[in-house]
Amino acid sequence: MSSAITNSFRMKTTLVFITLWMIQVQKSATDNIDVRQAKVNDKTRIECKHGFNKEVAIITWKKNNNQIAYKETAKSLFKIESPYTLDEQPGVVYLGIKDVRKENAGNYSCTVFVTSPNDYKTIHVKLEVNGSNMVTFSLTALLSTFLLHVMSLLL
Repeated sequence: MSSAITNSFRMKTTLVFITLWMIQVQKSATDNIDVRQAKVNDKTRIECKHGFNKEVAIITWKKNNNQIAYKETAKSLFKIESPYTLDEQPGVVYLGIKDVRKENAGNYSCTVFVTSPNDYKTIHVKLEVNGSNMVTFSLTALLSTFLLHVMSLLL
């Protein structure tokens, strides 16, 4: 078998492997994110169902990895940015938005710690406002661009 045919076969095998890997990464990256819809001028609540029966020690809400709400029960610390509200019920914490705006669309996460430092849970939610799609980092898009570049070099 000539070396050109062998190299071509190896590159095609590599491309197939990378493509299959991309599909798996995309699937696992989106499996644990809930998507919530909201309309401009409406009110909405994003649920963080942690299921703990113990007293919550710390609650942290983030939007696009920036902290927007923080509550620490033991130190009586409470900080929250406008326009958000915080509501606690047994086993669940809600982040409320009274008057939804387009800029409220984004990727939210809630982390809840209970009295034991090893007991915590993080929930991820994507909020879409009036169907606006947030541009999120996509490993699939990055790898697809890479594959197109590699394929153009091969041809």
